[in-house]
Amino acid sequence: SARLGSYENISAAKAFLQNLNAGGGTEMLAGVERALHAHHDARYLQMYIFLTDGYVGDEARILATIKKERGEARFFGFGIGSAVNRYLIDGIGQEGGGESFVLIPRDSAYANRGVGMLFDAIDSPVLVDVAVDWNGLPVEDVYPSKLPDLFGGQTINLIAKYNHPAKGTFYVTGRIGSRRVRYPVRVQLPERETEHAALAPTWARAKIADLSSAMLAADSADQKGYVREITDLALAYRLVSQYTAFVAVDESRIVGTGQPRRIMQPVELPAGVSYAGIFGEPCTGEPVRIGAWGIDVQGTQSGKLRVGSVTDGGAAAQAGIRKGAVVKRVNGIAITDVAQLEQLLMQSGRSVTVETDAGGKMVLKAP
Repeated sequence: SARLGSYENISAAKAFLQNLNAGGGTEMLAGVERALHAHHDARYLQMYIFLTDGYVGDEARILATIKKERGEARFFGFGIGSAVNRYLIDGIGQEGGGESFVLIPRDSAYANRGVGMLFDAIDSPVLVDVAVDWNGLPVEDVYPSKLPDLFGGQTINLIAKYNHPAKGTFYVTGRIGSRRVRYPVRVQLPERETEHAALAPTWARAKIADLSSAMLAADSADQKGYVREITDLALAYRLVSQYTAFVAVDESRIVGTGQPRRIMQPVELPAGVSYAGIFGEPCTGEPVRIGAWGIDVQGTQSGKLRVGSVTDGGAAAQAGIRKGAVVKRVNGIAITDVAQLEQLLMQSGRSVTVETDAGGKMVLKAP
């Protein structure tokens, strides 16, 4: 529950944090829901600071919960580390009506500056409930569709289409405390110019971001429509999105027999991250990425094969495999290290049966 910001309470909180010994995975959704559903004093605006090293899965549900349930509250994302989940941290600021910050621990000057920016933003909301009245100007398809609050030292950026050249005045409206304000802005919309061709894909990218945000709160039936609209937009403007990608195919030569070759690729952990902190015990060898499954695995000194990370939405995540799980058997054969797993996968067919210490069997496509 909330406490007054007294010297005694702050000292007690710091002592509590100093005694924590964190490790393994992070469960964030339950914490977000608990904070949102806790008792609040309606006289005060609620401010939440989401502080994490970024090793958090289930991003879509976390962002959807913040988007649908925050009400008037504001969320600020604070990521710390060399491999922060930027999609999650930036999304918290965008969907939470606040801002996001990422700090590199080894850069103390940047860290202090980031903390200062956070407190400046909280202490100095310049304009809230921001909107634009175009006052008859031929402007349409404006993104983002919902403008964020304006904090001290920051800007609000939007991009839109207009049908024909025009000039006039539009108005930026908002609230300062309890006082409503309205600011005129003179603008001239010029003839179409070819040197500004880069604005079209920039607008398309902004629309894709807006559609992706709306998709978070959509039901499964509507999500298919969003997927199709995002895909069509990305293809029309030749953009990379979560549903489109650029693939280069070299047909000038054939290597080997021309058949795909499976390669198990070792993956280094990010700077400042310990194997024991991720896997719960000292590890041996190099971690290996199994891309087709969407997991990283690592052998341990006790002869176990642990899952170090699980890609959200990947095959392993959909099959119920979680970070920290121990791979016990593959196709009924007991697994004790990465080398054994590599050899077995090289000999496997199109699918394999995986058993973990959590119980149950899951069928995954072989990489």
